[in-house]
Amino acid sequence: MPVTTRKKMAASSGERASQGRRTGGLRNDLKQFTRERILAAAMTSFQEIGFKETTVERIVELAGTTAPTFYRHFNGKDDLLTPLQAHLSVLVQSCLDRLTARDIVSAQAFTRWVGDYMRMWGEVHRLCKAFWDAASMEEEMLPSTFNRMFYTGNTIDRLFPGATGAEIEERKMRLGLLMLMLDRLAYLASVAPDAGTRDKLIFRFAEMMWRSVFTDVNGAARHAPSRKR
Repeated sequence: MPVTTRKKMAASSGERASQGRRTGGLRNDLKQFTRERILAAAMTSFQEIGFKETTVERIVELAGTTAPTFYRHFNGKDDLLTPLQAHLSVLVQSCLDRLTARDIVSAQAFTRWVGDYMRMWGEVHRLCKAFWDAASMEEEMLPSTFNRMFYTGNTIDRLFPGATGAEIEERKMRLGLLMLMLDRLAYLASVAPDAGTRDKLIFRFAEMMWRSVFTDVNGAARHAPSRKR
């Protein structure tokens, strides 16, 4: 075979391979886009009507796709529990990250962060309810759910970089338990009869939370280190 012919064949083969890679990349991008659109539609439905009432038919209607397409990505609605849990964790962790970015040197400063949490809660509490309703029916999810309830370990590490061992575990447990109580406070504050009552509830709880988390195991006050802005 002439050298020129071999070169032309090699060039043609290279072009086909390159085109195949581009086609495969576009196909994967479209697949990922469709999956994300389905997940976004599912989160919208969970937020609006809850997990139990959400159906695959409603999800695909909101996503502008079809049931066969849904089942190419997920085995069923229960497959959406893990993405829902991950979505909520990201939102809550983002709020916790704002806690470590503040100069937490007083109960008043901590109260401002509690206000941040309240605003976040107002945006996601329906999704939280949808998740807990679904998780209560899925026993295999309960261990990982329990672990995620105490996802504040890294937050504690950043708030108290010098603390180790038993002190870290104690603070982690205190903050984890109080975060659960903070959710209940958020609901109570949302139905308070007036702004004055709501603000008083928030401040008193923030003060209690401050004393618990920012006090060492022996009861002595230990403030988080001040951070330069």
